[in-house]
Amino acid sequence: SQTILFTKAGYLQMSTSKRRIVRFLRSPMRFFTMTIPFVWYLGTTLLFIARYGLVSSVVFQRFLSFSFDWMVCSHFNVSPLAICYSRYLSLIIAGVLFHLQHSVNTPYRKRSAEWSHTDASMHGSSWLLVPFPLSFFTCGIEFHPIHHLNTKVPSYRIAQCHAQCMSEAWYNPTQVDWRLALTSLRNVMLDEDTGRLTPFD
Repeated sequence: SQTILFTKAGYLQMSTSKRRIVRFLRSPMRFFTMTIPFVWYLGTTLLFIARYGLVSSVVFQRFLSFSFDWMVCSHFNVSPLAICYSRYLSLIIAGVLFHLQHSVNTPYRKRSAEWSHTDASMHGSSWLLVPFPLSFFTCGIEFHPIHHLNTKVPSYRIAQCHAQCMSEAWYNPTQVDWRLALTSLRNVMLDEDTGRLTPFD
């Protein structure tokens, strides 16, 4: 998972100064409101340019995103600050959803030789219980095990696939209600001894 970045053993082996920096940046409130928006928006743009060059499809897609923002500002008289604010809020929401889709207990973390695509899809991702009308905006991504089982399933079919799979014995995704979601937001590292995700304290 891109939000669980180290194990408990690895964290304890860090120097005191490094642990302080990690705790500061990975503190849940700072992580979702500062680290995630910066890394996912600006950081990934620079990474794409460095890895793929300026002339590449991924950089072009990011350029189209920036161009769309410019078009909205210039043609619909929308403040650039409003665009930045909406982007910022959307990145926070995306970061929280992504974390809850992959980082609730008990997680699926296996070495390469033991890893299974089906098991990783079922137990490495979760089913978020998103109520209507909020589910209108999530476009079915809350049924995340289906997305991992087959990424070709379009958003307008994913809820139907989930409903059909519910009658199958093998389909038993981890359900995340608001209580488990609040608890899971504090998960920052994997304790390999217990196989569970834990907070700092």
